[in-house]
Amino acid sequence: WVLRTVVGLGALFGLYKLFAGNAPAEPDQVSVPTVANMTAGEAESALQEVNLIYREATENSVDVEEGHAIRSVPAAGELVDPQTEVTVYISTGPRSLQIPDVKNLDQQTATHTLTELGFVVAPGATTGPDPQVEQDKVISTVPPAGEFADEGTTVTLHVSNGRVLLDDLKNMTLEAAQAKLTELG
Repeated sequence: WVLRTVVGLGALFGLYKLFAGNAPAEPDQVSVPTVANMTAGEAESALQEVNLIYREATENSVDVEEGHAIRSVPAAGELVDPQTEVTVYISTGPRSLQIPDVKNLDQQTATHTLTELGFVVAPGATTGPDPQVEQDKVISTVPPAGEFADEGTTVTLHVSNGRVLLDDLKNMTLEAAQAKLTELG
């Protein structure tokens, strides 16, 4: 029985070597090249040089110039099999966004609203009079509400100082001066 076991194991080992030894060799994996900041054409060439397949996708970026690669999936440095598809994300530039109307909001709320959308709020708002807006509330923005601007654009707030500019009332009748003051609130 020992001899049969040894012969049986030998036969199994022989079959393993026969089939496993003839298996095709695994291709060597390749490292995904760094394509960040390359043009689409440069990125495609870099991938083809290491036998990878280029696939293009687009996304907005405030940091990477339009037409240049932002990143790849799989990421740079990852080991993959030859002929693996690599998606390269090409920048379409920053998003164009509409400046929201933040009039009558306090400075903190207006700043939060603008930054949540992707705008940058200039430090130190300008101040001025506006009879329709309470002190410390936003009067307007530059660029103005309703305009479109790129994500990352700096927006300046103009905030009410609580004062009202009055027309010269000296040459008015009492009734006309009172009417003007009533109109201002």
